[in-house]
Order: sequence, then C-alpha cells, then structure tokens
Amino acid sequence: MFKVFLDESYDNSKMFLMGAWKARADEWEQFSDAWDRELRSGKSIAYFKNHEAMGLDKEFRGWKEEDRDAKVLAMANVISKYELTGFVGGVHLPNFNSIFEGSIVPRKTLRSIVTFTEPYHWACNCVISGILGYQLEIEKNSTEQMDFVFDDGVTALDDCIANYPKLLGVLPPKVKAIAGTIIPGNDKTIVALQAADLLAGQMLQEIRENGVRHPPIELMRKKRHIMTFNCLQSRPDIKNLSLINVAWATKKLDKIKRQREVKIENRGKRKK
Repeated sequence: MFKVFLDESYDNSKMFLMGAWKARADEWEQFSDAWDRELRSGKSIAYFKNHEAMGLDKEFRGWKEEDRDAKVLAMANVISKYELTGFVGGVHLPNFNSIFEGSIVPRKTLRSIVTFTEPYHWACNCVISGILGYQLEIEKNSTEQMDFVFDDGVTALDDCIANYPKLLGVLPPKVKAIAGTIIPGNDKTIVALQAADLLAGQMLQEIRENGVRHPPIELMRKKRHIMTFNCLQSRPDIKNLSLINVAWATKKLDKIKRQREVKIENRGKRKK
C-alpha cells in the first residue's frame, strides 16, 4: 500500500502550491522515526513548518538565520535518504482570479452554486489525478491502493473530500482501481505532512525569488524525483456564469420588489 501526504503553500497574489510526497507505508514508518530524531537533534523543535522557519516565528523564534538554514537543510536531508517521490501542483493566482471577474455574485454565494471557487479545490483535484496517473503510467502499478492524507483545518478540503467520489467517477477504471481513501490529518503530529509542507514552502520561495535556488530544494531535487503539474494552464470558463449572473440579478430585483410591496402593504394597514 502507498500513502501520499499533502500540504499547501501560497502567497495570496502570485501562486498557490500543493506539495506531496508518496511512499510505501513501511518506508513512511522508517522516515517518520528519522524525521523525529532530526526534529530533536541540535536545537530542538516540536514540529516543522516552513513559514515559521522562514519568518523566524514560533518554533524558530529567537533563532539566528544561519541556525535556521542549517535546520531546514537537515530536514531536507532526511527526505533525501528515503524512497519518496515528490509532486507539486501549482495554480497561478492572477489567472485563477480572472475566472470570476465577470461574476456579480459574491464569492461566498457563488461557492454554494459552483462549489469549486478556491485555488485549493483546483490544486487538490489536479494533484490527486496527477499522482494516480503517474502511479499507473510511470510506476506501472495497477493493483496497490494509494491513500491520501491532507493537512486539516482548511474548509476547502471538506469540499474536496465530498467531491472525491465524483472525481473518481470521471477517471479511467484502472486509475479508479488504485484510488484509496482521502482523509485529513494534523501536520503538528504527522511528520509526513511536515515534509510535504517543506517541499511546497521551498518551491514557493523559489518562485517568489524568481528562480533563486536554495540548498534545501536543490538537495531534494538532486536526491528525489519531483514531478510538477500546472493546474491552470489557461483561463478556463465556468459554464453558465452569465446565466448565474442573470439569475442572481433577478433574485435581487425580486427581493427588492417584494420588500417594496411589503412596505406599501404595511403602510396601508397603518392608515386603516
């Protein structure tokens, strides 16, 4: 059995990334012991979060940059020693946000109609599909199940879990045959999720710095195979967005009309 652990990283303006590591269950057990040892080695931390490391916050508060850099590189070195395969799916946020430019419906309301209105939704489906396809076409695995564990605490994850059966319904039967479960997990206690966070965070840092390659991501690239997916290759069109706009506008006008009618009706009652 294979297990995939996934976590996301984003900068709110340029890119949303979802990083993942795949390995067999027994490999994850050995990896987890090694990761725990490295967390406690030298300057000890309880867990690893890339944004805390980069911001010298929480577990890294009070650290010197050189000590932080050494710790991040040490964590990447743990990844390099185990049979893990990496995946990163990206959503270019300006392109994504342009999808909804023509909508007069508030995003929160639109979400109840269209459902997948967040970059997390798109990256989640993209990466799951890409990993299953990789497993079937590249690894030639058509029998062993693959389970997915995502970092919890994200509302959009609930949507993805609920949509998972529908996603499997449109995938080829051979892909569906190896698709296992999808569940949430806590990245402070599940160290494999911390490794996914490190991958996504370091890739995002490279993008932010226009391709500047830092030692941790270079080490992971050198020692481990990392696949990348563009989860939004062009500006897709949400079908019937114009019809949704019309329906929304009509609903609002009907509401205003009804409010006026009630107001006039109440005014007439008071006169009587």
